[in-house]
Amino acid sequence: VNGLSDLYVYELERDSLRQLTSDPYADLKPAWSHDGTTLAFSTDRFGTDLERLTTAPPRIALLDVATGRIREVPGFPAAKHLNPQWAPDGRSFYFLSDPLGITNVYRYGMADGSITQLTNLFTGVSGITEDSPALSVAQGTGRVVFSIFRTDGYEIHAIEPGEAVAG
Repeated sequence: VNGLSDLYVYELERDSLRQLTSDPYADLKPAWSHDGTTLAFSTDRFGTDLERLTTAPPRIALLDVATGRIREVPGFPAAKHLNPQWAPDGRSFYFLSDPLGITNVYRYGMADGSITQLTNLFTGVSGITEDSPALSVAQGTGRVVFSIFRTDGYEIHAIEPGEAVAG
């Protein structure tokens, strides 16, 4: 609305629209938790300085839908954090990040805050643009699917839960 990207919920049965965030920050790529109580999303709210017009790389935030409370998920300093996708059991979520300059797939453990790198790809995980979605998780199997650009085209790759890809 008016050039700002906020999060909304549209309820089909009620034909109603409810705004979840209302601020000047970019709130993008939301993903519902398995129980429908939490939205994980990418946002620049934790480092962008609007008075100085400086932007920060997007971070992952969790929105408690009932209370509206938003909290930052700890991650890698100065790295982008994009495209969160919940694991089917809700105990972790996957996301894309580039702490070493190349975007790869990571898993964040909700219980202990652990971050595990799942891919180590030379070309990195990528969508059509730097910020395009490039990651999805099958809610039935937990299979992690992602896209990479290699040899003049995009390829889709998948890993099973618990696997990691090297190189």
